[in-house]
Amino acid sequence: MSEPEPCNTLHVAGIPDSISSDRARESLYLLFSTYGEVIDIKLNFRTFRHRAFVTMATVDSANLARIALDKQSFFNSPLNIRFSNSITNDI
Repeated sequence: MSEPEPCNTLHVAGIPDSISSDRARESLYLLFSTYGEVIDIKLNFRTFRHRAFVTMATVDSANLARIALDKQSFFNSPLNIRFSNSITNDI
């Protein structure tokens, strides 16, 4: 499977099940907004199984966040961040 093309939406896996979706959304916003404007965070633990889709304002800011945050600890769990193919393909 090839790596998705760079885009402004990131697929974020590795969100621990020990935190609520509200806490995860707030924490992801604070974390990703360090690298640019966060447009949207799609997070539904029942559907996405502890994954999120973070949409940044630009591809450059998404790439910067991906490089900086991939494999970083998030509530003692390493994040796995990649460009999203599309939300419907990744659910």
